[in-house]
Amino acid sequence: MVKLNKDDLFYCYSGKLKSFLVYQNDIKYLHKGHNYKTKRDFWLFFRDEKLKSALDQWSINKINK
Repeated sequence: MVKLNKDDLFYCYSGKLKSFLVYQNDIKYLHKGHNYKTKRDFWLFFRDEKLKSALDQWSINKINK
């Protein structure tokens, strides 16, 4: 059994970022949830090199827009 800690997970609260990760980078999320305090949906991703690369690309795209 593999133990995960919070550093192994990425919580995404942006629908646009989630779409970029899922549809343009073919990264699957582990879980979709709802934060009852903020009333916002979130998607939980496993942190790996593919996710890191996609997040780096997302940051570059935001800077260049």
